[in-house]
Amino acid sequence: MVVVEKQGSFFNNKTLTAANVGGLVQITEEGADVIEVIREYSDFKKENDTSAGANITEVVDYLNDEFAKVSGANSFCRYELTSDQNLTVGLSGGVTDLVLNYEEFNTNTSIFSNSGGVVTVSQDGIYNISTCVILESPLLQAISKSQIGVFIGSNLRALDTNETTLASGEEVTSLNCSTLVNLSEGDTITIKVSLYGVASTGRGLRLVNLFGTTANNLTHVSISKL
Repeated sequence: MVVVEKQGSFFNNKTLTAANVGGLVQITEEGADVIEVIREYSDFKKENDTSAGANITEVVDYLNDEFAKVSGANSFCRYELTSDQNLTVGLSGGVTDLVLNYEEFNTNTSIFSNSGGVVTVSQDGIYNISTCVILESPLLQAISKSQIGVFIGSNLRALDTNETTLASGEEVTSLNCSTLVNLSEGDTITIKVSLYGVASTGRGLRLVNLFGTTANNLTHVSISKL
């Protein structure tokens, strides 16, 4: 909550503008009538009781930044795989949940949380989910088809399939998938991989040294709230 000194006002999560009208600071909701006229304008106080500034533009910028944080706008997270993960491989397609536990960044921990590779969101809204998986053919095994899926709870919401056959050994391919989804508070996001082949288990994921660079965290999921 943002408190106006001597006024105790609370503003809704809207875009605000301000102007000096007849010596009064007039704050207006976008597309609405004047919602507050501050007659004893001297300073705005933040929640920690420090100054938000006495300049009109400075104050409005601060208020809008605070509202953006509350609404979740401009909130992002990215989780990565930092070591090989054993995958199930089967004739009918073995399915494995990816454990993307390394957090490269999370700009809003009140919205995104990750437990065992399952990301939970704590706010309703439209989210963009983008994931990339680097697959290595398991040693002495062959993969005939690979798939990646984005699941919301138990529901498949996006899918990518690679029909390229990988022979046994160190051959590499990648799967990419992205989607926009309308999520509710408490919804969970899981990335699953399905491998079709003749063996039951094997090493299928690894960090790959590409283009002469050092090994980097290419297998990841990135999520943003729009």
